[in-house]
Amino acid sequence: MIKRVLIPLDGSQLAEKALPIARQVVQSGGEIILMTAAHDAVPLINLDPDSPAASEDAAYVQSAAPRAQEYLEHIGRNLQLNGYQVSIEVVGGEPADAIIAVAEQNRVEMVIMSTHGRSGLSRVLFGSITLKVLETASMPVLVVPNREREEVSEPAIVPDLGTDPVT
Repeated sequence: MIKRVLIPLDGSQLAEKALPIARQVVQSGGEIILMTAAHDAVPLINLDPDSPAASEDAAYVQSAAPRAQEYLEHIGRNLQLNGYQVSIEVVGGEPADAIIAVAEQNRVEMVIMSTHGRSGLSRVLFGSITLKVLETASMPVLVVPNREREEVSEPAIVPDLGTDPVT
């Protein structure tokens, strides 16, 4: 069984789908590290600290960090009630890079994360945090899909189109 995992969360119900999986994967008494990257459009580390954009991003992170901390603490309390050790990390920067950095610093055995499931043009335009993490992580990454499988309980009905089958 796994003893320490990282779960990146962004406040969405989709990202929280990784939580039940973590409870199944991590043994009781194990550690679950919850993290979020307080990030705007531009990574903080690439900005000149004297530029107006840097001060706007720094203000964004400073205002977002307390809300993110509170959110992660709420999620963490529920996990602690179920016997898990919980650590919380709120970091600045580009999300994929932040996920990898936190995972490596904490020597996690696995990252468990949900994916927004973008494909085609939207993936090209917006990128894929999950894909970047998968490509650069030195530890296993368990990806929870965003779509729930539809179960078909009855066989498909084929409509009668009024044509004779070709024989």
